[in-house]
Amino acid sequence: MSSLEFVQTVPWETNLEEKGMRHSLEVFLEIINGAKKTLDIEQFYIFSLKGQPMEQVLDAIVAAGERGVKVRVIIDKNFYGMYPQGHDMLNSKKNCECRVIDLNPTTGGIMHAKYIIADDENVYIGSTNFDWLSLTNVHEIGIRVDNKGFAETVKTIFENDWQLCKNPDWPKFGPRKELPVFKTTYNGQEISISPVASPEPLVPPEVGVELHHIVKYIDSAKNSVFLNVMEYSPKSQYRPHLYIGDYDEAFRRAAARGVTVKILVSDWCLHEPDLSYIKALSLLANIEIKIFTIPRLKDKYLPFARVQHCKYLLVDKERMWLGSSNWEPDYFACARNVSLLIEGSAPVKTMRQM
Repeated sequence: MSSLEFVQTVPWETNLEEKGMRHSLEVFLEIINGAKKTLDIEQFYIFSLKGQPMEQVLDAIVAAGERGVKVRVIIDKNFYGMYPQGHDMLNSKKNCECRVIDLNPTTGGIMHAKYIIADDENVYIGSTNFDWLSLTNVHEIGIRVDNKGFAETVKTIFENDWQLCKNPDWPKFGPRKELPVFKTTYNGQEISISPVASPEPLVPPEVGVELHHIVKYIDSAKNSVFLNVMEYSPKSQYRPHLYIGDYDEAFRRAAARGVTVKILVSDWCLHEPDLSYIKALSLLANIEIKIFTIPRLKDKYLPFARVQHCKYLLVDKERMWLGSSNWEPDYFACARNVSLLIEGSAPVKTMRQM
């Protein structure tokens, strides 16, 4: 029976554990070890150290290929230049083919998605990178869903990117279709899910355009909107002339009509332009913003870790978005990200408690 579950990574030496929610490592291994025919993985990058949990994931992928599973892996070209080892190792193994994707010729962005598809049926989508730190020292959230229609639709993104790895020309898509809706269950409740992705020019017509639906969700709010995200700004920190005000303006419209808006960002936002826009938004009535800090480990410093990396939006008590996009313009306009929409009170209740 089709079902959905939330998946977490809890940083060492924290009390962020959500009871009853399985960890990323356990679910990654379950999906990979359960694959019988195909395993398609699109990840920002691969970074592993001996003795750390990411080694178990790589070993499981190799074992899948050895038992006859067709394994395909895509990672970002820029980060391949920094971390080639995992990609190159997998590419040398039986039934494994790995490719790098370069979005510079099209959008000029990066491949930032994090998802797994097994047997065109079992899917993970979320914030967790294939990085030992993401499995041990970063706060992450994702979903695992087993639903054939949903998986096959997400796979249209993978197939498009698989071809882009070899032919970096703009894809030729037909007219955009109506957003697909798939039924699944969470804690015994029937809920609806839909795949969305960025950037718009690289989104297959079968998949929704992420930014459009995020704004629609915020504009639909009657009582409350909660956002938990690593970084927030309508202006890019990487491209000074890139500005997308759609979500910032939607929050302002929501607050103006009396909706309670709460935004939780990580302390990686303590730089410009993020900080100025966070301050400006927090001055408005009905909007509250807090900054989330995960303390350093007692006995060591870990770079690019100890951070709140979750990305999800909760609207009233019925709708939510969860995915891989930070809320800065580049992630919607230039970068490949894959996310999903969920409608149903039970999953939203879980995430409101989190």
